Amino acid sequence: MVSNLYATGHIIGKDLFFNYGPLAFVEFPECINNNIFLGTIVYLLVKLFLILTIVYLMFSLHHKDNPLKLLFMYIPVGILLICQNYYGIYFGYLLIFIVINLLLIHSIYPKKNLYLYLAIGITSLTGLIKPAFTYLALIIFFSYYICLFYQRRKVIQPYKIFLFLALPYFSIWYLMIGSFKTFPMYLKATIELTIGNSDTMIYGFLHNKLFFVLSIILPVLGIILTLKKRIASIFLIIFLPAILLWLKYVLARVDHIFYEFFQLYFYFLFMPLLFQKDLKKYLLYFSVILLSFECMNIYSTNMTVYNPRQSKTFVSDIFLNNIKANLIPGNIFNCDNIVKFNNKFSTETLNLLKFSPKVLQEIKNQTVDCYPFDMVSIFANGLNWDPRPLFQSYIAYTPWLDLQNQKFFLSAKKAPEYLIWEKMVTDKLQYSNKIDYGYLLNDSSIDNRYLLNDEPLTIKAIFSN
Repeated sequence: MVSNLYATGHIIGKDLFFNYGPLAFVEFPECINNNIFLGTIVYLLVKLFLILTIVYLMFSLHHKDNPLKLLFMYIPVGILLICQNYYGIYFGYLLIFIVINLLLIHSIYPKKNLYLYLAIGITSLTGLIKPAFTYLALIIFFSYYICLFYQRRKVIQPYKIFLFLALPYFSIWYLMIGSFKTFPMYLKATIELTIGNSDTMIYGFLHNKLFFVLSIILPVLGIILTLKKRIASIFLIIFLPAILLWLKYVLARVDHIFYEFFQLYFYFLFMPLLFQKDLKKYLLYFSVILLSFECMNIYSTNMTVYNPRQSKTFVSDIFLNNIKANLIPGNIFNCDNIVKFNNKFSTETLNLLKFSPKVLQEIKNQTVDCYPFDMVSIFANGLNWDPRPLFQSYIAYTPWLDLQNQKFFLSAKKAPEYLIWEKMVTDKLQYSNKIDYGYLLNDSSIDNRYLLNDEPLTIKAIFSN
């Protein structure tokens, strides 16, 4: 993980161009030092806190109802919580869902500002994992805060919001990094990495736009028709800006958009079930959920191979897979086997990428670079690597970064003699444990992005030489 390089003195925005924070290892813990152990413990504690907020919210809404009937009615919400693991839901989303729950609890107990303070503090923590999660959590929080202000209630002072945002963030930052010298560069880099060429990265496009619109409109209509006016307003004010802006973000940033969008969308659909007190309205809204899922299946069909929403059985499949995966949380008990598998996989991949003697004789010890992003073939053949400043094309997010690579390839002194146009090899393993030969994706970048859009100035420099 790139985030592990924080500990070696590398500076985000100068040496590193990956927009994750110093707690990124919790998001995707690997078998590195104590990361897998710490990541799993933190994940389970946060997941437990999420479940507690759901249970507290449930019984706050229906404290006079029969507990067994209550639990039976909200089994769908329980599925969301129980059947998710690292690979089913991003850790940052767990924190965002806790923020949402705390705001909804505060809407029931408006005089208890403790829930608001907790929501602000957890919003702060999301930024240490990935800044994009902070932006999303801030949109949700301030949408609710504006809602409170509009209702003319007594709201907490802005300076208190700032304190509860800043203190947890900078305390953990200092604990992890040891100083604040790199923070201005990190902040500048995370802002720059959200602009520039990011709106031209997408390779696929939406199909069946009517069903795309219906998948958003149906839950909105369901909330309006089945919830009380005040609660419906709070839901729409909290969720709609977040849903729409986050969808815009994932459309621009990644091609497999529904792996990210699905999680927030899923939560958006199921949370209003907690607020349904009438069985008929509950069943009506639950029917809306099923229709929305079907609309998602229809409009996401025929997307690129990276889109996990292609399969009609996606929902049931991911639940079953995540139930199995939760038996070994974070793979904490399977670390040795993962290392062995990765070593075996790496060896087989390196063997597949060996060049013919004729090619190696042609290159000899002259300088080479590899394009667009996978450098493995260089190490598989022991070549003399002459890397460009941003040695993977997909991280040249801004025009300035693109310009640095362009200058490199236009330089008579710095440019490599040879350029390896990467041959992609799939990571698909056959039942015989042999790696299947992949296919050439000559016009594609990582995540099946359109290669010419990743760094257009650099591509122009390459083709002009």
